Amino acid sequence: MRDTIAIEVKAKGTIVRKDEKALHASGEDLKLKRKIIVCNESHRRFSDSGVEIIPIYDFLSELWSGNLV
Repeated sequence: MRDTIAIEVKAKGTIVRKDEKALHASGEDLKLKRKIIVCNESHRRFSDSGVEIIPIYDFLSELWSGNLV
């Protein structure tokens, strides 16, 4: 399951550490390749714990082009 990607969608403009809680819990049970939160933030970034925070339009663009994995 090394190629598993966990994706969580949130309708928030700012992601904070507590928003990553479910992804970290999933990561304890699985060997995740990527942990992603899709949201309404204006810029793509990584949190201090390594979660990718991706604006919705960037995520959809990658998904449609096949570049998500």
